[in-house]
Amino acid sequence: MRSINPALIQSRLAKWCSLQDRAISQAKKKLALHEISEEDRQRILNYLIEQKYLDDLRFAQSYVRSKSVYKQWGEVKIRHHLKVLYIDSKHINQACLEELPESHTLETLEKLTKKKALSTTDQAKVLRFLLQRGYAYGIAYDAVKRWVK
Repeated sequence: MRSINPALIQSRLAKWCSLQDRAISQAKKKLALHEISEEDRQRILNYLIEQKYLDDLRFAQSYVRSKSVYKQWGEVKIRHHLKVLYIDSKHINQACLEELPESHTLETLEKLTKKKALSTTDQAKVLRFLLQRGYAYGIAYDAVKRWVK
């Protein structure tokens, strides 16, 4: 642990938060690395929230969007990872509702199923692959039945 001026820590955290959306729990973890009083930690955290550097809903929306588009994760996996980051369930629900339209989920699921079906005809392998990506069992099973013969 390092002892640094709380104003400097606040400035550095504000810069860190401005680079990309961060969860409040991530900022708390970062603050814990410094030898400052609990009062200073809370003051810095409050400042970051008031100045909109930290916003769990905005973080959840950004997280859902990026993981669904770039990593092609399903809703189950995304929800789990957000819970691990201590994001409130109402924020998770709102972010998933806004950022994960059913049409996008089904389109991505079909694409992944077709791609995996080219490399194997084993339905169990394809289903396991889709479940590991975070898709719900019911829709993953239906996709496998349609594409894997």
